[in-house]
Amino acid sequence: MARLFNRMKQGRNQSGFTLMEAMMAVFVLAIAAAGISMAFAAAGTVQVEAQRRVLASRLAADLMEKISGTDYGLIQATYPVGHSVTAAAMGNTGDAYANLSCSVVANNNIEVSSGGTAVKLIQVAVAASYGTTEITRITTLIGDKDKD
Repeated sequence: MARLFNRMKQGRNQSGFTLMEAMMAVFVLAIAAAGISMAFAAAGTVQVEAQRRVLASRLAADLMEKISGTDYGLIQATYPVGHSVTAAAMGNTGDAYANLSCSVVANNNIEVSSGGTAVKLIQVAVAASYGTTEITRITTLIGDKDKD
């Protein structure tokens, strides 16, 4: 019995980690890993949002260019207030374009006079949205190109 007690006593003097020390180390590493993974998750969310903004801005700019190329007298008839078009209808397909759309507001003719000359303009606003959330808006004035 004394020999067994001596062996147990010798085993306690050996260097190494106790179960409690190992559990504490695992706990500390888990907290550090959680902090790092949260940073990666946040970066992924920011990247997706930035991609949506870029695509929405492109869609709005493409639609504004298309409207600017439309004959002045046909703008309000072709793009009435509340006119809406999806990214897919504009020829953009793929998962990145899902739920993206553009809406148009073409206000009535605005007449600006300068030096006795009156110029007719249409104020056009194109808003690009993801789902129901507006991401970007482009507004411009379009004048009659044929008028001197």
